[in-house]
Amino acid sequence: MFSSLYACLRICRFVLLAGLLVAAGMAVFAATSYADIATTLVRQFTADTDAVKLQGKTLAITRFENKSMDEDVDADVLLEKLYTATLKAKFCKVIERKQLDKALKELKLHADSGLIDPDEQKKLGHFLGASYLLIGTVSGDVEKLSVDARIIDTETGEALMSAEYPAQDGADHITPTPGKEDPGDHDASSMGAGHPGIALVSWSASELVVSSEAMKAAQAKADVVVWVVEEKILQGADDVAESWHGELDKTIYRHSERYINSIKAEEDAYYVRVNIAKLMRDVTTIIFGKITPRIAVDTTETILHRPPVPDPAVQTRLASILLSYGFQVVDSEQAHLVLSREAVRQAIYNDNPDALKQLQDVAGELHADLLAAGESVAQQRSGQDGFDARIEFHVKEAATARLLASIENTCSITHEERSDIDLTSDLCAKLALQRGADGIALRMGSDMLKAFGQPIYRVRIWKVADFETASAIKDDLKSHLPGAAITMTTQNYLAQQDKKSSAYIVLEVRTKKSVDAITRALNASTSPKIRITNVECRSIVAEIR
Repeated sequence: MFSSLYACLRICRFVLLAGLLVAAGMAVFAATSYADIATTLVRQFTADTDAVKLQGKTLAITRFENKSMDEDVDADVLLEKLYTATLKAKFCKVIERKQLDKALKELKLHADSGLIDPDEQKKLGHFLGASYLLIGTVSGDVEKLSVDARIIDTETGEALMSAEYPAQDGADHITPTPGKEDPGDHDASSMGAGHPGIALVSWSASELVVSSEAMKAAQAKADVVVWVVEEKILQGADDVAESWHGELDKTIYRHSERYINSIKAEEDAYYVRVNIAKLMRDVTTIIFGKITPRIAVDTTETILHRPPVPDPAVQTRLASILLSYGFQVVDSEQAHLVLSREAVRQAIYNDNPDALKQLQDVAGELHADLLAAGESVAQQRSGQDGFDARIEFHVKEAATARLLASIENTCSITHEERSDIDLTSDLCAKLALQRGADGIALRMGSDMLKAFGQPIYRVRIWKVADFETASAIKDDLKSHLPGAAITMTTQNYLAQQDKKSSAYIVLEVRTKKSVDAITRALNASTSPKIRITNVECRSIVAEIR
């Protein structure tokens, strides 16, 4: 008998415990849902262009009218979460809940049904010293709530801003731009490293769409711009980012608004459209100044099982984008004449003993710092519903034959995106190739910034006959460039004493001063006098007069 009673008690205890756990779980779920709703509403308010009018003003958040027939819907919990989310956003001052409840009691106002009477709104605003009221309604059931909120001017009774949950798709709803995959060879799991809550949504060569879970629109914009520079443009080049952090902060990070095309508050996050072309151009200007890297680009272009089509889509597109990023680009026809030579392509694609000499000769012929050779192929999809494209490029530094990047990109054009064109046409193939070129351009621009991003100049001076002369030049240059670190990396005069014209030294000058400052310092040298013969990106050639 006692054992049966004990068993019954154990069962009752288990049922009671299970009931408590379920109830607790429902409470946590409800609280989490209300927090999400509050965050979504506040994000919409802070993204509104009129949000600036609330800065320094006082807002009273009133109890929302509960139109729901579901007893589990708790408008008071929503009010608490909305109060917390508004405080975190810090876009205005907020009246304390106790102060609000006291005012409602003294004024004998009933907020349960919503303060919709303009006279009541004005009376409450005057009593609290609040310029604005946040009012709203809740409807639906606990699993599918609908909330409408408005911020009211207490003097005029006019609605300044409105927000809703779920957020409705509007004309400015964020839709993916052509690239859905990250154009770089980046691990998706590391996306946003160092900047939690930020991720790449979609991209093109001119614009990125990035999501941010920041509470305020202004914070979302600022965080996204820093993230794009550090995690996309200069990813993996911490030394470059650190070298130029002060300049990036002063010129770009403090003026993030310049690079934002639009921002939209949705349920899960802010969606920010970033002008990547302008951002790349300004980063390029900061790092290089007036003389940016000059690149020669050439690619074969094939549409499989089709005769050759004139007007190379990839080369034209790449040149256009790189120019918009602020780089110098060798004329396409001139680049093709030189880089299409088999020996040159082999030197770019392979490391052979003659590669350095060949690439240095090509660099002199094209006046190029970088040489990029590629292969571009488009193929009709099996269902004839579009084209797939694949593009590969090798990029080498001409002066050293150093491989800077091996880039590839694959993409497609399908009927889901372009139902307006003939999906079996050469035009469709060209569009697929152009899209592939967009991803290549983003990577190529980024790699050039990282490869040459350190403020180091190579100064080659010919006709230096002896060590004493070399030392005098180095000391003289240092006196005209205070703060610069100057190292002599090459001394070729000892083995060439009988051939003075072939003797030279190479100085490595680390400084953030412009190339103009370095050329002025060289021209000012008097022991001995120096004549500058060529100036390129991070490279100066001179000789003793």
